[in-house]
Amino acid sequence: MIIRIISFTKKGSILSSKIREALTEDRVEIIEKDRDIEDVIKDSFEYGTALVFIGAVGIAVRKISPYVKDKLTDPCVVVIDENGEFVIPVLSGHVGGGNRLSRKIAKGIKATPVITTATDVNGKFGVDEFAVENDLFIKNRSCIKKVAKKVLEGEKIKAGIIKDKEFAFESVSDKLKEIPEVETAYTDNGDPVDILITCDRDTESSDTLILIPKRYVLGIGCKKGTDAKDIENFVMEQLNKNGIDISEVCAVASVDLKKDEEGILKFASKIKAKALFFDSDTLNRAEGDFSESEFVKKVTGVSNVCERAAVTAAGAGCETIIKKTAGNGVTMALTLRKM
Repeated sequence: MIIRIISFTKKGSILSSKIREALTEDRVEIIEKDRDIEDVIKDSFEYGTALVFIGAVGIAVRKISPYVKDKLTDPCVVVIDENGEFVIPVLSGHVGGGNRLSRKIAKGIKATPVITTATDVNGKFGVDEFAVENDLFIKNRSCIKKVAKKVLEGEKIKAGIIKDKEFAFESVSDKLKEIPEVETAYTDNGDPVDILITCDRDTESSDTLILIPKRYVLGIGCKKGTDAKDIENFVMEQLNKNGIDISEVCAVASVDLKKDEEGILKFASKIKAKALFFDSDTLNRAEGDFSESEFVKKVTGVSNVCERAAVTAAGAGCETIIKKTAGNGVTMALTLRKM
């Protein structure tokens, strides 16, 4: 995850460094005074990278206001006072991960997270956050409010799951059963429900929240310094050829030598997918019929990055849909995971 920290004072700069030390698993960029903050903010909104402001909430709101568009695509924006006492998610707390990031930062710097989303402060089920955590694409955002309203009013939520011939969704069903506010059942008879989980992307409803499983994993290899736009253009071209929507991709995987590759991280952020990286020993243990490259093996320690990474991330029983394909300084492969 790319996290950009913007501060305006010396005290804020010191706190920025403290935050970076606490977020060792993420790529943290501290924005210096001589950089154009407007360009940084614009780029973050284009690619969905997290923004952390150290200073007043009002300053952050004014800076981001020209770029705010949609709660399902905007990046998370977090504000921290320069004393490091309070961590406040002000944008995209659920889908963008602002609440999770705020709690993570607060724990790292011993601050207080100030969470204001209604379902969180009332200790209730948040369907949009559940969707993100379980790799489900929200098709009709207008119904999020309907579900949240029922939950907050103490009503039970009915969730239906339509089994696909290859996907039964037992893991999602098991997680729903643990939620007190939710009644869940497999359904193929059209009974009315508040939430419907289905692989059928053509399903439409103005009353039911439709959640589509993100079933695909992208394996990516690229030359050092490859721009995120080049990765995006090449991947989109290949997915379009195969009739696959980018919203169905749950993860972008590669070798751990690429864990700081900005192009991969920004691309993964933009499509709201996890960025996963594996060491060469793990990739070499992947089972399958892979194309081999001695040159790639000398550089990375593994003879094929994209195919092996896609299979490793997708897990047991996955199916390779797109074999290794190269272009724009990028190699990619696509697997369909079993759910």
